[in-house]
Formats: sequence, structure tokens, C-alpha cells
Amino acid sequence: MGNFISGGRTSQDTVGGDDHRIPREHWPNVDVTWVDFQKRRKSPYYVENDQDDGDDMGLNGFLFPGGFVIPDSVIELILALVRPEDILRCNLVCKNWKDIITRKSYWKIWFDRNKWDWNMIPQHIKDMPQAWIVFHAQVRHHIFTKNYVVNHSGVGDNRNDFRNWTIDRNGGDRWKLETNPKGCNPLSPDPFFDNSTSAWVTSFSPCSKWTSIDLWEMGLTPPVMMTCLPFSLVCSQMYTARFDSGGVFTWTLRTLDRQEEIIHEFTEVYELKPEMEWQTATHPFPFKEEHIDNISELRSLVFVHQGKDDRFWKGHYGIKFSRSCVKLQLDTPSARDGDGVVEVVDKSEN
Repeated sequence: MGNFISGGRTSQDTVGGDDHRIPREHWPNVDVTWVDFQKRRKSPYYVENDQDDGDDMGLNGFLFPGGFVIPDSVIELILALVRPEDILRCNLVCKNWKDIITRKSYWKIWFDRNKWDWNMIPQHIKDMPQAWIVFHAQVRHHIFTKNYVVNHSGVGDNRNDFRNWTIDRNGGDRWKLETNPKGCNPLSPDPFFDNSTSAWVTSFSPCSKWTSIDLWEMGLTPPVMMTCLPFSLVCSQMYTARFDSGGVFTWTLRTLDRQEEIIHEFTEVYELKPEMEWQTATHPFPFKEEHIDNISELRSLVFVHQGKDDRFWKGHYGIKFSRSCVKLQLDTPSARDGDGVVEVVDKSEN
């Protein structure tokens, strides 16, 4: 409106000579600003923003002709249609959008749409001002509902698929993928593991392989982990022998810092007699508030399994592995104060 002209008058003929004033003939005998004029034309549904910092009358980013402002509840639904990777960009648009994107009600829309249990997030986290970064991590990376091990069992399509795994030892007749594991009970379909029923099988000399999980890339950045305290990284591995051959299973887990130095380490050896039942080995890495220094450095988790048979038979009669898994488990502070929680030993200090 810098050169507003109406009825032969320029902006200098407006009230007070201000470029943002309404011409006298349009608003006679009233000293009113353009902002005041627009406010008077708003619909009865307009609610003034009590925290207006001077940005365009405190609007929430959407204004229909005639001054009708879309309610924030509707804006939440609109912004919930944004791609998860673009949400943080919307957070930078204006103060009102930032306020909406940091609300619990906004993120609950995402949880309901994806049929996630809103109660999976403990109340003490929901009450935190920065809780929205945890909600965003779930929406963007599914941090609470996924297996952090990529390729947990092989693809099960008659190929030796070791994608995302590095073979360290390939003894005997080498690693093999069995689409339908032989000499043992079949695996029941499980949607969490893509209903896969395949397994890797070892031979008469040690076969070992490992995978490295970049926690930051998976969505568990230091701010997210600090907000999630207390929590556990729960690791599990399904394994079995055969009805006619036992074997040895060695399991090693390590958490590493950003310099790939060991923070924590766990190793266990399991000796199996001939059997057909699948078993599950489980180990949690618990983190409490006192581990905050380690959490700021925690970057990755290395998952290693090794097996062989105890008969030294040619072929693949060794330990079978399936459904390698790492999951994030949240806990309430009170749930971590009782007995039965084994503190992680910091191997880097020994």
C-alpha cells in the first residue's frame, strides 16, 4: 500500500499520513489502521492469539477471503498430511506452526492414523516440553515399532542372502541359507519378522558374521535417547540345533561410540545337545539418567553370532540362526528402580 491511490488522493491523504492507514473516504472520521480494519472484518469464529508476537495479527498461517481463520484443530489435520521428512521444515515457517507441531494433540493424529498405541510412550516423556522430538522420531523412523536389524533372517527365496551382514569366518562347508530349516521344528509365521521362516545354518567349523547398526541413522539421535531415558536396547536371537547334531553358539554384542570405541560388551556361549526346539537368547542394554555421558557418545551397536556343530560332519549340521533382533524398550522411572535389573558393565574402563 506504499502508493495507495483512491479518489485522486495518495497515501499522504490517509489518516496521519501513514502508508498503513485506510483512506478517509473509506473509513471517515476514524483513526484506524489497516490491521484494525481487517480485524473488524473477521468472522465470529476468530480467536485472538494471546501470544501474538507481532506476526500478521497472530494468524496461524491460513486466512480465507473475508478474514475467516481456520481453527488450529483443522490446521493440525492439514499439517498431519505433510511428509514426515518435511515436518521440521514446517516447524520453521512461523511461530504458530511451531506451536502446533510441538503439541501432543498433533502427534496423536499421526499415532491414530498409523494405528500405533499412544500409550507406548510413558507419561513422564509426554509431559516433557521436548517430547515432540520423540513423537517425530516414531513418525519418521518408527523407533518403537521396528527391528533395528536389517535382514534378520535372510530373504528366504533360495538364495544365500547375507545382505547387511559381514561374514567373518566361513569354516567347514560355509554359511548357508535354508528357506525351510531342516532337521528342526519349523518357525511359526510372525508379522513382526515379515512372516519369514528361513534361517542361516553353520557347518562343522566355526561360521561367524556380524552386522553394525547405526543408531543415529535409525532415528536414535542423542537428543531422542536423552529424552527417552530410562530405556533399554533389547537384543535377541533365535537359534536351534538339529535332532541328530548338537553344537556351540557364541553371541557377542557391543555398543560403540562415535569413534568406534567399545562402550559396553556382552558375550555368552551356549552349548546345545541335539534338539529340534527353537530357543531365544535375550540381552538388554539398560540406560538410566546416570548413563547420560555414555548416551551422548553412543553411536552404534554391533551384533555378532557364531556357530558350528559338535559332530564334525560334512555339510550343514551346525547351529541355525533366525530372527536377529534389536528393539527399543521404554520404561517409566519407577519401573527401573527394583531388583532384577543388571547394570551394564562398562568394558572400556577395564
